[in-house]
Amino acid sequence: MSVESAFDLMGRALNGHTEMLGRYGIELDDTRLKTEGVSYLVEKLGEDYGGTATALADLRLQNANGWGDIQETVGDMLTTLINPPLNGLKLLMDAYNSLSPVMKGFVAGIVVAIPLIGTITTTITALTAAYHALQVAMNPVAGIIGIAVGALSALGFGLAAACATHISSSTMPRPIRDR
Repeated sequence: MSVESAFDLMGRALNGHTEMLGRYGIELDDTRLKTEGVSYLVEKLGEDYGGTATALADLRLQNANGWGDIQETVGDMLTTLINPPLNGLKLLMDAYNSLSPVMKGFVAGIVVAIPLIGTITTTITALTAAYHALQVAMNPVAGIIGIAVGALSALGFGLAAACATHISSSTMPRPIRDR
């Protein structure tokens, strides 16, 4: 029921039309209503529905307290988690501010260099892994190439030896007796 409807029903009841309130379970004494008026109506509504209003107010208060408890618990948790890092950061900033300008420049250079060093280290690690992967992939190929080079070398030495023997025998002067 809206507030407007409730006030409309109260106005009708004060004018003697209590049948609408009866539909909502509110029984009024017409004689007392005519003699006492609004004070009787307020008293009767307080008797019939005052406990409900109090219970609803208590429930609202309990909900507000419960929400306050949740906020307090979350606040305590955040305080426990966030305060130590914030205190440490404050100490670092105080220490930095107490440094001389030369040391502040040195610290700033280190702070700038740390990400660069991390990037270079990561790059070197990746390149080393790629080199090792290439070595593993090349091992079978290198073995085949080694065998082929060895065979070609042996063939080359054999051919060179055969040519040397043939050349030496054809260019050497024959002994006199053979002539």
